[in-house]
Amino acid sequence: MFLIQILSLLLAMQVGGTGASDESRTKTPVEVSLMSIEPHAIARAAGVPVAYDLKAKNLDAKEIIGQVIVISFLNSEGKSRGSVTVKTAQFDDQARRFLPGTTLPMRPVHAPITKDNESLTPKVEVDYILFADMTGWGPDTLKMSKELISFVNGARAARGAGRR
Repeated sequence: MFLIQILSLLLAMQVGGTGASDESRTKTPVEVSLMSIEPHAIARAAGVPVAYDLKAKNLDAKEIIGQVIVISFLNSEGKSRGSVTVKTAQFDDQARRFLPGTTLPMRPVHAPITKDNESLTPKVEVDYILFADMTGWGPDTLKMSKELISFVNGARAARGAGRR
């Protein structure tokens, strides 16, 4: 039997950002929710990691087409024991558009396995958000904004070339 624990993390970050960031924003345009599925104690002892289903809700008035989210796993002393970076890009696919007020499921993430099976607490940070109008939000500490923009522009160019 799995013990299901729901963690809803509302993020309130200050705008840092570089490039085409919208400097007037002070609150995160997304709400990230993690739902952890804790393995049974026997499975945990065998090294089965905690899995987290990740969802993001668009709290902004604009459509979001790209995002970089970092989940760090902290021990009881607040030290990082590992992290996962989730980078996504949405396009014109009607079923996957990240419109204002919508929630999108993202790929599941797993906590790292530690040698002593210590309990780890996830810490979620939104590093960068790319809007459909090609403006951005966030500190972009991982410097992935240019990569996201290039990816989106390349996909749009390829789609346009395929329609000719």
